[in-house]
Amino acid sequence: MSPATLPSRVLILGLGWSGRVLAQHLQALGVRVAGTVRDPSSAPDDGVLRHPLHIDAPPSPALLDEIAQAEAVLCSVPPDAEGDPALRLLLPALRGSPALRWVGYLSSTSVYADRAGGWIDESSRADSTEAAGVQRRRAEAQWRALADQCGPNPQRQGLFTTVCIGYNTNTTTCISGVMRYLKR
Repeated sequence: MSPATLPSRVLILGLGWSGRVLAQHLQALGVRVAGTVRDPSSAPDDGVLRHPLHIDAPPSPALLDEIAQAEAVLCSVPPDAEGDPALRLLLPALRGSPALRWVGYLSSTSVYADRAGGWIDESSRADSTEAAGVQRRRAEAQWRALADQCGPNPQRQGLFTTVCIGYNTNTTTCISGVMRYLKR
């Protein structure tokens, strides 16, 4: 994968385990990565700039500036009953970002009902009725709506991607899936 095809700046909303692994791989490819956490002071010293994000407080000016400069934003914040709490808080900044050309949502296989061991893929119907799956589907729909609202800007075609992560998905599969979408 050539670093020239990747975005120069990526913002990861929610630098939990998956977000940190993706950040490390992106950094190794020369991408400037920043992210959000609840408490930046408890984060490891790994070169990733971390911005605090709290749903009950406005975003910091530094985070808003990061959004304005990020070419790609990947969200791995868990949903709540209303969908994606990070997106609700950051929606105006994301809509107004002049640099944004890709958004992704790190979802879960919980969006699919039980297939009794059967296969699922991108063409499978997301039909879960369990709370976790319904919340993830709602968050996915909110991110898709953001992409649709960004309009017919040719640089933003294919703006949204859902990256589905299952509990049994290994790290390499997770990374290659996200990286494949970031290359667009």
